[in-house]
Amino acid sequence: IAANQKWHVNLIDVAQAYVASDMDVEMYMRVPPELVDAIRSEPNDSRSGDWMKNITDVDHLLDNPRMYMTRVRKALYGAKQSGRLWFGHASEKLIAAGYVQCSKDPCVFSTRNDDGSLKGIVVMYVDDFLYLGSASAFNGFHKQISKDFDVTIGSTDQRDVKIWNGLEIRRLDDGRISVTQVSKIREMAREYKIVLDGLDN
Repeated sequence: IAANQKWHVNLIDVAQAYVASDMDVEMYMRVPPELVDAIRSEPNDSRSGDWMKNITDVDHLLDNPRMYMTRVRKALYGAKQSGRLWFGHASEKLIAAGYVQCSKDPCVFSTRNDDGSLKGIVVMYVDDFLYLGSASAFNGFHKQISKDFDVTIGSTDQRDVKIWNGLEIRRLDDGRISVTQVSKIREMAREYKIVLDGLDN
């Protein structure tokens, strides 16, 4: 579709995606050692910030960290439901931004122009978005999604090779788009000590 429409292919990565969504159950965990270390590194007169307002006895916590529990309010990496919560949260944001979820593949979203023609497509794989659309459509999408998530965009130069989940996406000189996994194949060949001939450099 991107080649036929002469669309751009762009990549977006969402930083710390899972913790952008709220935990759906009441869950507690022991206070992480890193949090205790962070509190210890704070000057005493700085221990009144919002992130510490619920700690009633900081000194007791520092001396007995294993006696304390903390409530998990965000979908942390490692929790079994975090992937589902992130997907639901991201889907809601995309739909609110005017994208329609595909009935055949729930990871694909599309948006249309006023005349009904296809405007852009978003493919979501965990915390990576693949965007197909015009440069102006991508800029609008990037601006919109940046309001909700901390995102990093890949190179917008369409001549550059895009690496997306092991796929190498290249725009050829004649406008066609090539999708290969040469690097992945080479990596597997090295791992299993297989000599390969005929792969492009």
